[in-house]
Amino acid sequence: MLFMLLLGQSPVFAGFSFSNRNLLFRPHNRKISCKAGKLNTEPRKFVIQEHATADSVHWDLMLESDNCLQTWRLDKNPAEVASHSIEAVKIFDHPLKFLTYEGPVNQGKGRVQIADVGTYEITHQTDDQIEINLPGRILKGKFTLTHIKNDQWQFSSN
Repeated sequence: MLFMLLLGQSPVFAGFSFSNRNLLFRPHNRKISCKAGKLNTEPRKFVIQEHATADSVHWDLMLESDNCLQTWRLDKNPAEVASHSIEAVKIFDHPLKFLTYEGPVNQGKGRVQIADVGTYEITHQTDDQIEINLPGRILKGKFTLTHIKNDQWQFSSN
């Protein structure tokens, strides 16, 4: 392994690759699929991560579902949802480690930090709508994610 690192090659161990560029282990395949199409109705964890890059900031709303975090990208501050609905884009599922992870992402091109965290409860769910109760610091109360089309959703306060 040391020989491979000295040559600038990246060894692979059990589905993880090691990068000597930024000395971080990361999943070889970024796509993680949740087992269930719908979120589990039992109380689960949620996190909102502020994701900053050199030229922009967005927030990721992540809801625990079985073996992963179903994730929606919010281009507006989630605190704004109290006064009006905001666009939410469904993006790839994230591993559970993002419930507590803060630090560099995207090979050091960005950073994430936790903006809000807690447990959530689903109060109603269909294929096109998810109503949740969030007892967080920023998002406190009842909220709805409504599917518009493709990966576009609306996130609103009830």
